[in-house]
Amino acid sequence: PLAHINAVEDIVTRPIWGMIQLQLATGMHPGEVMAIRGCDLNMQGSVWEYAPESHKTEHHG
Repeated sequence: PLAHINAVEDIVTRPIWGMIQLQLATGMHPGEVMAIRGCDLNMQGSVWEYAPESHKTEHHG
């Protein structure tokens, strides 16, 4: 339940809480969040774009 997730906000560090929020907003898996690199983010404008150098389905074209 969401209440269980929110209960850790005051326990975890700010970066970890941000990662949790990103997972909730996007449905990303923990490993996907951990793999994000700053150089793969376009933070121009109000919507940020994540464009990884490679991804698991890239071989499909």
